[in-house]
Amino acid sequence: MNKLLEYCKSNGYSLSLTNFLVDLFDKYSTNTSIDEQENFLNALINTKIVLVGSIEEFIITIKNKLYDEIGYEMSSGEELAMTYMYRQKGIYLPIPNIKSNSISRTIVVRVNKTGELICDEDNISLSHEIFHLLRSYGDSEIINSSSEVTLKSGVIVTKIPIIDGFLDYLNGTKQNVQCEENFVGFLGEKYNLISQMNIGVVFDRLQEIVNSGENFNSLHPDDKNEILTLYLNLLLLIKVYNGNIFNSLNSKNADFLEGIKILYGDQTKKLFQNIYSKRFYDESILIQLDKAFSAASFINDTEVKSGQVK
Repeated sequence: MNKLLEYCKSNGYSLSLTNFLVDLFDKYSTNTSIDEQENFLNALINTKIVLVGSIEEFIITIKNKLYDEIGYEMSSGEELAMTYMYRQKGIYLPIPNIKSNSISRTIVVRVNKTGELICDEDNISLSHEIFHLLRSYGDSEIINSSSEVTLKSGVIVTKIPIIDGFLDYLNGTKQNVQCEENFVGFLGEKYNLISQMNIGVVFDRLQEIVNSGENFNSLHPDDKNEILTLYLNLLLLIKVYNGNIFNSLNSKNADFLEGIKILYGDQTKKLFQNIYSKRFYDESILIQLDKAFSAASFINDTEVKSGQVK
């Protein structure tokens, strides 16, 4: 804890930001191992958190960081896209150094008052980006080759070409972005609630509601989608993370798509990936997915008992 407080002090963090980080670490540390706690602290201590009060500050902070670290100049088109299209509240920005094979990490979040966290909206936005950090930080986060840099962040795989010794940042490609954003968005919004509940009990109740036929179909579409979204995320936590939300907050366990493939087979992984990459869900598809997990579990159990594990 002293290490965390010293980090906050040396970076000039406000009392509200310091208290937020201390509270987040306290909750995490009561449910995790010493090694996991140390990884959490190292991730934070090797990351600069910047809280800005406007979209203009948000863009200039990112722009300056990219230029200072790798000499990359954002185009006017990129600035316009960030201003008028994405309007994002925050970003986890890992910038690779291809010479040292290291990463400079920055979190930039738009809040209601520069440098401060004054409402739940601010806390959720910062939590979202910190969870990106935790699900990225680790030995396998960066892979360097002569032609490209590969970054792993949860299930996102980013490949950035190297042209004449420099990162061609604009032409980097990403995979599985929506899957990761859906999961981290869920963690950011529901972490405080989910971390205190019995996930299995809640999921069983949601299953009853989703399978209730006419009663479920009579709900307002927004209510239905909220229930189905929670249903799907709890299904993921149960089937991959054994109902323990804290297991998902480190890079070793972050790739839930690979976890599904290992535990339940490639077909179940592809089905889940197809469903989870969307933003709105249908109960019949989710019930199909739940059955796919259950069938795969039965098959795996049978194979283990009969000595036929592949």
